[in-house]
Amino acid sequence: RNLRMVNAKQRLILTGTPIQNSLGEMWALMDFACKGALLGNRVTFKKEFETPIVKGTDKLAKEEDKVLGAQLAQTLREMIAPHFLRREKKTSAQFAGGADRDASGRGSDDDDDD
Repeated sequence: RNLRMVNAKQRLILTGTPIQNSLGEMWALMDFACKGALLGNRVTFKKEFETPIVKGTDKLAKEEDKVLGAQLAQTLREMIAPHFLRREKKTSAQFAGGADRDASGRGSDDDDDD
């Protein structure tokens, strides 16, 4: 709650895997970063996204609940995509031990005369 009181034009979050761990956690992060303008309030988000998505992933879920959950999960991914940059393990492994490398994989000590 105190973080929301920070007066800043832009907000940036660096975090682990909240989207994989908890939709509620993901909502809280996105709510902070987007100043409440992206996913609605917590009650609305839970009703419109979290509950049906979680229900659809239950192994005993009805087929229509599975379909609805998958559709809503896709909609949610599309909504947050412009605000979200994900680093995956396979990408990180390419640069392991090379923190001084740029996006092309070239290090600052690499020759330009290849």
